[in-house]
Amino acid sequence: MKHKKGMSFLLVILVLLALFIFALYVLGINIGTAIKYAFNFVLSFITIEFIGPQKDLQVSTPVPSEEVNTAYNNFLIIFSRTYAKECLLPYPAKPADFQGFSIVFQASPDKNRQGMYIVLVGPNNVEVKRHFIGSPAAIKTPCVITGNTQVPYLIKRFGLEKEWNYDVSKYTISNPADRYAEASKITYARDRIDVQYKSGVSLIKGELKDHSLLFNVDEGHICFIPTYDTIRLPSNAYNIGIQSYMMSALAGKSAGNLC
Repeated sequence: MKHKKGMSFLLVILVLLALFIFALYVLGINIGTAIKYAFNFVLSFITIEFIGPQKDLQVSTPVPSEEVNTAYNNFLIIFSRTYAKECLLPYPAKPADFQGFSIVFQASPDKNRQGMYIVLVGPNNVEVKRHFIGSPAAIKTPCVITGNTQVPYLIKRFGLEKEWNYDVSKYTISNPADRYAEASKITYARDRIDVQYKSGVSLIKGELKDHSLLFNVDEGHICFIPTYDTIRLPSNAYNIGIQSYMMSALAGKSAGNLC
């Protein structure tokens, strides 16, 4: 369609140019001079600009605050370590203001390079830096505690039944993997966590009033603990995490359960 429009426009120009030359000829100007006048007249309306090779557009990399940069580096240290036992793992206080930055924990898409990337992402989704976490001795996978067996297990594991107004005795863990849910991508910011599970389901803008505690399940799984803040149990409570007041109770018992 664009090609046809271009040809029509060119045809109109040629017709007008021919009429202009003919008019000059009628006025007694010889054909050669008429053509010369016509082309000079057209060229007076055309500006030809020679453009050299184009450079790629440079997108400026945003600069994180010292607080955000420190939070990122602290996560690198924490997730680079391994702990053989189940334990609670505190992480440093969150920045008061993320200034549009987030920290992304992403499973490696390469089957030949198992592990995960920890990525610092700035405003407008501009990647600032990334670091790969993985080794044959301890391959890390992003994970969270949100499932209908994982939350009761966490409660039973750390003796919080009295604080939990719900019968968890019927929940038994037969498969170690039932203690956590693996994720393909976790996006972390202050008091917020977005999770894309490996199953394809997503938890968007979940709360993270977790008292800055992670749950180390085994050598390959250091998991975030999403929370929700309601008095009544929603129908999908276990799928969105643990009640925030339970995390307060867990934090009170963390002294004897730290990694």
